[in-house]
Amino acid sequence: GSGVRPFTRLMAQTSGAWPTGQAQMTRIDYDDPGAMTLGVTVPDDAALQAAVAALRAGGLEAAGEPVAGLNQTQTGGINADIRLGATR
Repeated sequence: GSGVRPFTRLMAQTSGAWPTGQAQMTRIDYDDPGAMTLGVTVPDDAALQAAVAALRAGGLEAAGEPVAGLNQTQTGGINADIRLGATR
C-alpha cells in the first residue's frame, strides 16, 4: 500500500539515531505498531544511558535497562533491553 508503515518508520528513525561505538544490537522484537525492543550489549551502564540519550535526541521515546539474569557477557559488559517508540 501507500505510505510508510510504522515498522519502516521506526527502523529508519532508529538507524538514523543509533549511536556508533560501544552499543551493539543483538536482537529486535517488534510487538506493537510503532514500538519495539532492542536487545543490546554494552560495556557498562554509562554506555547504555548514552545509547538511550542518543535515541531520544533522534526523536524516539527510549528507555533502557539491564536484562535480569543475563548481565554478564563474555566480554564483561552487560546485556540490556532498550524499549523504543516514535515520538515525532
